[in-house]
Amino acid sequence: MKIIRIAAAVSICMSSIFTLNKKVNGLTYCNQVEYILCGEKAVITGFSNNPKTLILPSEIDGKTVTEIRENAFFRCRSLERIEIPQSITQIGHHAFYCCDNLKTVTISAETAEIQEGTFYGCSSLDSVTLPNTVTRIGSWSFYGCENLNSITLPESINYLGEYSFYDCGFNQIYLPDNINFIGDFALGYNSDASLIEMGFSIDTTSFAGKEYAEKNNIEISNQNNSVPPNKKYIRYIRTVCSIICLLIILIMCVKPVKYIYKENFIRNHSKKDNDTKPNRSYYKIK
Repeated sequence: MKIIRIAAAVSICMSSIFTLNKKVNGLTYCNQVEYILCGEKAVITGFSNNPKTLILPSEIDGKTVTEIRENAFFRCRSLERIEIPQSITQIGHHAFYCCDNLKTVTISAETAEIQEGTFYGCSSLDSVTLPNTVTRIGSWSFYGCENLNSITLPESINYLGEYSFYDCGFNQIYLPDNINFIGDFALGYNSDASLIEMGFSIDTTSFAGKEYAEKNNIEISNQNNSVPPNKKYIRYIRTVCSIICLLIILIMCVKPVKYIYKENFIRNHSKKDNDTKPNRSYYKIK
């Protein structure tokens, strides 16, 4: 029975490896990117001829490019730089798995999630730009990106999966207030499961961030050194703007009284004036 279980496990592993390396037969764009057409959409499925720099198109053959299929650039070791256009709304899991020479990634795509293992093992990666539409960073997404010395998480992020930034190069990170889940070993750990030397700190006010820091004996920084410049004082600016708006509303609503209308006020009390009609006078307040 034990032998049967071992054989079954080996069979499943071999099947997984075959699936990861399997390519979808389709068309080729600029002799570098493989794709298929699905109705009115184009889907990137793979690569050819060892591309070094890729600026993915937003349209191919008149069809909008909306997706990068899972494992599309699996172990594309020639790739060093890639730009992903706004039209793409989905990036499949392990799409750039072990692209160990990939250094720069710019994602303009309106995708909501960086899926599991998307940049797993991209050991040369040192620059990543994430869009404000991303809300989730899946498990193992940036696992082993040891040259990633800094990353700016957009305010939209609310979920960090387990091992999402395991064995990365940075020793400080700013977590947005929207964060409500952080998986095990997501931040602050080396490849041997030890905490990063030289100290690791988290800059956050979120409950999930503080809970993760306390659970893993990680320092909580209040210096906001890693907060993006345009968001560093966002709360302060909002408060000041609110006060200014309130003052403007009060000034516009409360009209200053400039004149007092007086009726039946007789300035000269002569008998002659007593026969006249009541005077109406305006007195300006100085």
